[in-house]
Amino acid sequence: MSVSTGSILCVDCGTTNDVGAKACWLCGKELTAGNTVAVPPDPTLAVSQAPQFDSTSLVLIITVFAVGIGVVAIEPGLIIPYIILAVPALISTHTKASKRRDENVPMSSGEKVLSFFVSAATIFAVIIGVLLAVAIAVGLVCAAICFSGGIDFK
Repeated sequence: MSVSTGSILCVDCGTTNDVGAKACWLCGKELTAGNTVAVPPDPTLAVSQAPQFDSTSLVLIITVFAVGIGVVAIEPGLIIPYIILAVPALISTHTKASKRRDENVPMSSGEKVLSFFVSAATIFAVIIGVLLAVAIAVGLVCAAICFSGGIDFK
């Protein structure tokens, strides 16, 4: 049995027991203050920095990549808009997950997927808004030119 923090050792058999145990689980000897030894915390058991990419992030990236391959197979011209949407959404999701992990509140799989789709939808809405603003501006300029008598190219 491995030694963990918050454990005590039975002095008779040397077995690790939980702190609240009344008797040794192996030899059955009663665990009292006189026949136990507290196990000091092992520094190698300390919580380490979580990896930058966990399995959920990796699955999300592979899924986005696979969908991109499917988009190219169906309509090659859609890869540029797909990249414009997917890459910033992945970067945003990774940034949010890293911040949450640094705060010791890691994102669940569902939260990562939701964050990705919300980021992609936000980027899509911004792109549509910019295109709409450009279309309105061009329309207003054309209307102003038409109603002012046009442009004289002489």
